[in-house]
Amino acid sequence: MKVTILYASLTGNTQHFAEVIAKELSGAHAVRTIDMIPAIRSPETFASIQQAVSECECLGVGSLVWGFYPMPGVCDILRRLDAATVARKPVFAFATAGQDLGYTTDAMSEILAEKGALPVAATGCYAPENFVPLLPAKPHRDLWGSEEQDKAVHLACTLQSILSHWDPARCPPLFKYRKGSSKNRKQFPVLLGPIRCDRSKCVRCGLCANRCPYGAMSQDIESGFPVFDSAKCNGCARCVNLCPREALSHPRFNGETRTKYRYDPVNGVKKGPNNYVRRQLLPRALNMSFQLKMFLLLCILAALLLGFFSLRGVAKLVRRLM
Repeated sequence: MKVTILYASLTGNTQHFAEVIAKELSGAHAVRTIDMIPAIRSPETFASIQQAVSECECLGVGSLVWGFYPMPGVCDILRRLDAATVARKPVFAFATAGQDLGYTTDAMSEILAEKGALPVAATGCYAPENFVPLLPAKPHRDLWGSEEQDKAVHLACTLQSILSHWDPARCPPLFKYRKGSSKNRKQFPVLLGPIRCDRSKCVRCGLCANRCPYGAMSQDIESGFPVFDSAKCNGCARCVNLCPREALSHPRFNGETRTKYRYDPVNGVKKGPNNYVRRQLLPRALNMSFQLKMFLLLCILAALLLGFFSLRGVAKLVRRLM
C-alpha cells in the first residue's frame, strides 16, 4: 500500500517522529514523507502535496503543537485538499509537544473526516522542548525519551495491523495512544512581542528570512540585517531557534532565551549557549511516569518515617537500660 506522511516541523522534532513511523512501515509499504513548511511559506507549491495525496492509499499528517492546536497553516493545507482524493482512505495523525498535546491530533483528524476520510489512529509524544521564550529550562526535557520515541513505533505497528486487513466498509474505531487536555489557543505573537535582532551578533546569513514559514522575516537589501514584519508573524519562534549566533530574541523576555538548547535538524545536534552536545536518548530509569515518581517518593517518605520512629524506640530502650 502507498503511504504518504505530511508533516510540519520547525526544529526537527516532528520530522524525526515522522521518519521513525516511515521506517517502521517501509518494510511492507511504499512510504513517502513530505514537509508541509514549503507549502505554508509559498502556497503555489501546494500542487505537489495534492498530487502526492491523490496517489497514496493511506495518508498520515503530523504537526508540532502551537498553542494547543496544529501549527498555523497546517489546517489550511488540509482544508485545501480535494475531498475526492482523501475520501474513504485510512488516515492517521500525530503531534509532538514539549508540555501539552492539546487538541492537535483531533483538529487534523476532524478536518480530514469532514472530507470523507476514515481516521484510524492518532498519537502524540513529548519531544525535547524548544519554544525558548516561554518554557522553563529543564535539562531532562532537552533529551528524547526512549519511551516517547516508542510512541511512533506503537503507532506504526497498529497501522500495520489495520492496513493488512483494510476494508473501508469495516473501518475500525479511532485508535488513540495519547491526547492532550487543553483546547485553549494562546496568542503567542501578542504575548511575546516583536522579534529583536542584536546586530552585534548577527552575521547576516539570511537563515531566519529563508526559513520563516510565514514570510515575516526578510533581509534588508542594503544592510543585510533581518527585517521583522509583526503583521505576518505567528509566534512560532523558528527564527529564534535556528539563529546560529543567538542574535534573535523577544524583548519581553529581556533578550534572553533562558539558556535553552536550539536544534539543528540537519546535523542532529543540539546547541547550548557555550557548547555542542550530541542528541541522545534519556535512560528509561530517568524517564518515569508521574505516577511511578509519586509512588517512589511515598516509599522514600515511609522509609524515613519508619527510620525515625525506630530510632526513637532505640533511644527509649537505651534510657531504660541505663
